[in-house]
Amino acid sequence: VQTDDGNSVNETDETDNRASYGPVVVGQPNLALSDVVVPATLITGRSNEISWTVTNTSSVPVTVDWIDRVYLSSDDQIGDDLELGSIHRPFGLDPAEQYVSEEAVSMPGMAAGNYWVIIKADGWNWIGESTEDDNTIITGPVTVTGPDLTVASVQAPTDIYVGEAISIDWSIENIGGAEALGDWDDTIYLSDDDQVGDDQ
Repeated sequence: VQTDDGNSVNETDETDNRASYGPVVVGQPNLALSDVVVPATLITGRSNEISWTVTNTSSVPVTVDWIDRVYLSSDDQIGDDLELGSIHRPFGLDPAEQYVSEEAVSMPGMAAGNYWVIIKADGWNWIGESTEDDNTIITGPVTVTGPDLTVASVQAPTDIYVGEAISIDWSIENIGGAEALGDWDDTIYLSDDDQVGDDQ
């Protein structure tokens, strides 16, 4: 501590303006991620259960809130990944205390294939930690699959006339790796070419 740091006061002795105290130990909390459980297969359009454990491995409590984040990646590297969920943690965490998070993350429609799940505790780095190296776990590869509806066949007259009622038959197949749930609409268009767009 130093008093009159700018020498604003004309003193008889400037040598006693400073004092120190110490040593002091500066501690920081540390969130460590572990025990990540991800299904071997994730299905698009549905909620998929993912769980993980976060432990405060330091001797210093966490006294602020934070957010855990879940991503889906096309590789085992962090960057340009799809965020599947962010979970707000509005509570502290004492030394050696832990919590288990079990979350249902919704998978959007996407190409089937192999992906990696990335989980990051304190995903926005709100907590000043002693190390960030144990905040992230990358799990995979996991298989992403889902329904895939395709028009298998279409039968229609080759000649039609304005005002005429015609019969059109078509069949739909699900060639994907999961059942198509819910309702949907099939729509018939008339086009002046064999391309999709500006049809009626």
